[in-house]
Amino acid sequence: PYAAARGIAQKAFAPLVQALEQLRKMGLPRVIMNELPPPSLDQAQFDKLHGFTCPLDTRYKATVLFNDVLRESCVKADANMISIWFEVVDERGYLRSEFELDGVHLNRAASLPALAHAGGSHAIS
Repeated sequence: PYAAARGIAQKAFAPLVQALEQLRKMGLPRVIMNELPPPSLDQAQFDKLHGFTCPLDTRYKATVLFNDVLRESCVKADANMISIWFEVVDERGYLRSEFELDGVHLNRAASLPALAHAGGSHAIS
């Protein structure tokens, strides 16, 4: 199942890779992308927002897989990827509640580490 899911993610992100490559060809000296954030822990909110249920651990595994594919895509396109994952998760690897916004996005407090990384050396090349 992992190889199949990886193939689906690579196909889904192919237009993104093309867009990143095009931005670099247009002469932008630095193209930066944020990774996908850790999923919300609120199962009921997830179900309501998306109209289906998916276990928390499965959502986390999928997000890690997608971020791996995005990271590879950034390398291929000579773009940087900002990772703040370890700054917004707890010791179990789950999103800390102080960074939760609406079940999908991270809040303003989570943007501060991302902004710091955008100007620093933490962007993955």
